[in-house]
Amino acid sequence: MIRIQDKKVLTFDCYGTLIDWETGMLKTIRPILDNQRSTVTDEDILYHFGNIEHIIEGKFPNMIYSEVLKNVLTEISKILQFKVTIEEIDQFGSSNKQWLPFPDTVEALKKLSKYFKLVIVSNIDNESISETKKHLGAPFYRTYTAQEMKAYKPDIKVFNYVFDHLLPENIHKNEILHVAESLYHDHIPAAQLDLDSVWINRRFDKPGSGATPEVASKHIPLLSFNSLILFADWVEKNIRQPDTKRL
Repeated sequence: MIRIQDKKVLTFDCYGTLIDWETGMLKTIRPILDNQRSTVTDEDILYHFGNIEHIIEGKFPNMIYSEVLKNVLTEISKILQFKVTIEEIDQFGSSNKQWLPFPDTVEALKKLSKYFKLVIVSNIDNESISETKKHLGAPFYRTYTAQEMKAYKPDIKVFNYVFDHLLPENIHKNEILHVAESLYHDHIPAAQLDLDSVWINRRFDKPGSGATPEVASKHIPLLSFNSLILFADWVEKNIRQPDTKRL
């Protein structure tokens, strides 16, 4: 079992964990479909997004995320047979700057920042994350982006990059807890690297895996919560427990 008292740093996936990216992307795509009286459902969009996005990121690790989004929408429109203009594609490419946090995110981060250094590890570009952090209202110790690392999760290069950059600051892998929603992007590579992680199951009351590829339940970490604030409350309760090893 994870001993939260041994951790110095919480690393966070951002979009999908802190930011409600599914609502954000649907807010941009849905009007396009409604104008065409399309019968495509929200779950159709999210399913194909999850199947396409990681393929593009894997093929083009140097592509900035705004361009990834443009390519994803173009491919989805071909599969689901609806029309998109260049203007609509460009709008979707920059839409993530306006995606907002889940209702519990800001309060949870405020609680967690009392006990840990907070770090973002995200499949994103530098410009977009700068805008997103304005919505989060938390002091982040470090921010690592795909644009900086030249790789997208689930590539283990991402986490190794983080380890290499935190180690000179006397932060070791066993002192890090990774907090994320996506089993595919985050928890599988974390397990491969023996990095402790906690699952924030944002889709606990919804069918399917939404905007991420579906993976087997065996990849679910031992520690999981249905919201970030539940995790923060658990931290506050457990971090104050006496350290019996030192008594």
